[in-house]
Amino acid sequence: MTKRYVAETYAQSAVEGIIELAEAEDIDHGRVDSIHLDTFGGAALIIGGGEGDRYAVETKAQADHSLPYMLAAALIDREMGNEQYETERIRADDVQRLLRTVEVEEDSTFTERFEDGEMPARIEISKTDGTTHVAEKNAFQGHPTQPMDWDQVEAKFHATASQFDERRRVEIVETVRDLESTDVDDLVGLLA
Repeated sequence: MTKRYVAETYAQSAVEGIIELAEAEDIDHGRVDSIHLDTFGGAALIIGGGEGDRYAVETKAQADHSLPYMLAAALIDREMGNEQYETERIRADDVQRLLRTVEVEEDSTFTERFEDGEMPARIEISKTDGTTHVAEKNAFQGHPTQPMDWDQVEAKFHATASQFDERRRVEIVETVRDLESTDVDDLVGLLA
């Protein structure tokens, strides 16, 4: 499994679904009344609010364990990368307002499907004009049923490894691509 987004594993399908829905329907976050997520038990419990308040989000540690935050940020920004975990972004009024409209609920059939190997999520966005938009996902790009190809993994690496300059990132990619014939010390040296 490869996480497509910079988000907790259990959030991947929901994040992908809300981004796809926001883009397909050109949803203006200012016109969103509420977001409802049906998900499996583990996601609802761990990052959906079953084990504590997931609406009080002011730090990266809180944000990356809050489905309400991840869904709000992903809908607004159409992305869930490193930038969405910067303190200024987390505390911004738009995402703070929207995350409080998110409701996360366990769907027992989704829990059964999760236990059978899926990672299901159903997102419903209700707008202030009364219209609703719905997306349902069985898994996400990067799940074993929908693996990412090398180009997608490489693109994610370049997008998330900004601490390295481009030359170093290219060296790391080439070293990993040829890992079977490379000494592990070479890779460790590049990552140091």
